Amino acid sequence: MPGPTPSHSGRWMVLIDAAKGSATSPPDLSKYKADFVVVSFYKLFGYPTGIGALIARNGTVAASIADVDFYKRRDGIEEYFEDGTLAFVSVASLRHGFKILNALTISAISRHTMSLALYIRKALLNLRHVNGSRVCTLYGVNDPEAGHVCWDDRDVLNGKPTGSVRVSFGYMSTFEDARKLLKFIKSSFVSLPPQPTSLDLLGEKPFLSSTEGVERVTTRYFLKSITVYPIKSCAGFTVESWPLCSTGLLHDREWLLKSLSGEILTQKKVPEMGFITTLVDLKLGRLIVGSPRCKEKLQIELASGQCIAEREVMEIYSQRYEVQGYGNEVDTWFSNAVGRPCTLVRSYAFQNHMCSNKNRNMGMCRDLEARLNFVNEAQFLLISEESVADLNNRLRSKLHNERPIEVDPSRFRPNLVVSGGKPYAEDGWRSLKIGQMNFMSLGGCNRCQMINMTFTAETVQRSNEPLATLASYRRLKYHTGSMASHGTGNSCKRRIASQDAYFLSWGRLEDYTWYTACIDAK
Repeated sequence: MPGPTPSHSGRWMVLIDAAKGSATSPPDLSKYKADFVVVSFYKLFGYPTGIGALIARNGTVAASIADVDFYKRRDGIEEYFEDGTLAFVSVASLRHGFKILNALTISAISRHTMSLALYIRKALLNLRHVNGSRVCTLYGVNDPEAGHVCWDDRDVLNGKPTGSVRVSFGYMSTFEDARKLLKFIKSSFVSLPPQPTSLDLLGEKPFLSSTEGVERVTTRYFLKSITVYPIKSCAGFTVESWPLCSTGLLHDREWLLKSLSGEILTQKKVPEMGFITTLVDLKLGRLIVGSPRCKEKLQIELASGQCIAEREVMEIYSQRYEVQGYGNEVDTWFSNAVGRPCTLVRSYAFQNHMCSNKNRNMGMCRDLEARLNFVNEAQFLLISEESVADLNNRLRSKLHNERPIEVDPSRFRPNLVVSGGKPYAEDGWRSLKIGQMNFMSLGGCNRCQMINMTFTAETVQRSNEPLATLASYRRLKYHTGSMASHGTGNSCKRRIASQDAYFLSWGRLEDYTWYTACIDAK
């Protein structure tokens, strides 16, 4: 980069990050006269990791060398080795990497990787959904300062996912690698024509009778089970009927565990929580919990008298909660159950909550109108047995040479399980009535790696299923189950019961077909 000499006062020093570019198209330093260039040997050779180089222009070091020590010397000899021994074996292996580059030549590597990139680019632009729209949009270096912080819980902003996957090509990449990438994109993101059902094959249509703009079909649905999860991310218990209150099911997700540093514990990081059993005995007024790691069960009074810590304010999912903790006996029991120090807190009130998604029609935002306990999105999660059965059929056909995975509805941790109708019919429900209770649909529930965990005895097995199969055909609807809420004021006396039957009716709203499930309680 042309300019004054490095010793000239007031000149900016220039650093080029060539960590990736040097592997396929290194910068011409005779044209771009940088003061420093960063190189990654891992990206150059594919090995070793953690080794790089900082190349300095002649005269730059002499001009910027410090006259005095600007770092703090360590006192003890053991502190000298705190950063570990230098990776001398990795450093010695670099000569073999340079031999490969010299044999292949950078110009040949550049032509090879460029042909792979152009092949992928053309193939991606040619991909089309079933409706003819493009699957991919390719962007250049636009608005480099626009973006979002990494590694937080906000994966969807304004109705759009923020995640990204980087695809890099090097001298060792092949066209077979590129075709595998295209196969993954086609199977996971390209919308295909819907699979015909037996009803479609027969050419049958449901009987419709118009009544004031609402058409009614004869499909019957049943509420099969109700599950309450008192402690967030711990096991729940199933009941035939249960009271409703302003936060949803009474005592649902009313407690949670947090680490001593204040981090919220979930099964994603602490799978041992899945072995903690829970039961709320309304007659005794107690929360009863058990764990294979603890000899005796723990009983916690539902009355607030057992809470001894002062109330404090916690912020979770952009919502502030007023919470209160317990004593050493309760905290010690849960610490033994999960194998790490933690504390149990209970929600008593919320102060305010916000939504980071401005496009609320996408159904990807927390319920703002309802009062929430420690839930991720909404008061209720509903799933149908037919949707889970369809997922199991796809798993069996996909894993026909392997041991199939049988997914139970409980794996998705739903509050309500219904049966009847077609798979994923719940996607279109706008409202739901069970008995005398009205529920409003809030959209689909986005899924995470928790559904890939299988609990057997006292062990947890992780895999990429069923999430991988679910993503392959749900496309942009990367979820299973529907979120719902209801309004009951402050009353906790109303109940919903399983085995309530209801009929399905549907109508049109703003050019979209929405469904409304109606109860015929018997």
